[in-house]
Amino acid sequence: MNPTVTDSLFVNPQALPLTSITEVLAESVVVVAPHPDDETLGCAGAIKLLRALNKTVHILIMSDGTQSHPNSLKYPALALKHLREEETRCAMAMLGVENSHITFLQLSDGSIPASESDGFNAAVYQFQQYLGAINPNTIFAPWRTDPHPDHRATW
Repeated sequence: MNPTVTDSLFVNPQALPLTSITEVLAESVVVVAPHPDDETLGCAGAIKLLRALNKTVHILIMSDGTQSHPNSLKYPALALKHLREEETRCAMAMLGVENSHITFLQLSDGSIPASESDGFNAAVYQFQQYLGAINPNTIFAPWRTDPHPDHRATW
C-alpha cells in the first residue's frame, strides 16, 4: 500500500493546519450520523459553535437505531426507534438545531449498505436526493476507518 497524504496526517496529526472555524465553514453544514446519538457524540461542540455563529446546520441520521438494545422487553424495536428519534430532536434543540433540519433515513441499524452490499445504490440515491435539496457547503461524516460497519458504510 502506498502512503497517502491522508495516511501521513493520520500518523502525524500535528501536521494538520490549525484554522479558525469561521475561515473553514460556509453558511450550510450537514452532519451525517450513522445512528441516532452519533451526531451528538461526534459533533455536539461543533454544532453548538456553528449555531452560535448563525450557520445553518442540518442533521441526517442514516439508520433507525433499533439495534442498540436488541431483544429489549422494555424497548422493542418500534418503541426504541421513536425514543431515539425523540432523543435526537431534544439534543438538537438544546444545541440550537431546528426540528425541520433533522432527517431520519431509517435504514436498518446494523445493516447500512456498504459499497459491495445490496441496497447500496438505493441508499446512495436517497443520500444524493437529500444533498441536492439541502445543497450544503460542508459535510461532517464519520471517520472512514471506524471499526463499526455502519460508520464505515455511512462514510
